[in-house]
Amino acid sequence: MDLLVGALTGVAAFTAGPYLLGFTGAGIAAGSIATKLMSAAAIANGGGVAAGSAVAVLQSVGAVGLSVKGCALVAAGGAAVAHGVNILWRHVPEGGRGDQDEEDEEEQEENEKEEKGKQKKKNGSTFEGGRGEGDKIKKS
Repeated sequence: MDLLVGALTGVAAFTAGPYLLGFTGAGIAAGSIATKLMSAAAIANGGGVAAGSAVAVLQSVGAVGLSVKGCALVAAGGAAVAHGVNILWRHVPEGGRGDQDEEDEEEQEENEKEEKGKQKKKNGSTFEGGRGEGDKIKKS
C-alpha cells in the first residue's frame, strides 16, 4: 500500500508542481517563481536556457505534461521514497520518535541505585546515613 501511495504522490507532485511554480501550457506565467528560475538559468548560461536543464524540463512538463515513460519513472521514484521512509520508520527506536518510554525511566533509576551501591561499598558504608562495618569507633 505504501508503494502505491508513494507512486501516486510522486506523479501528482511532478505533474502539478510545475504548474504551481508557473510553468503552464501557454508558457511561463508572469511574476511567478518560474520567471525567476528562468532568469537565473539564462544569466548562468550567458543569455539562454540550456537544453535539458531543470528549467527546460519543467517548461516541457508544464506545456505538455509527462510522457508515459516520465510517469513511470516518477511513480517508481515516489514508490522508492515511500518504501525507504517505511523501512526507516520501522527501524527507529520508540524513544527516537519523540515519546518517552516508561521502561527507559525505570532502567535509569535502576542504574542510579546500582551506582549508589557501588559508592557505598567503596566508602565502606553498608547503609545510608549511618555507620557500617568499615566505620569503626576508636576508643581512647
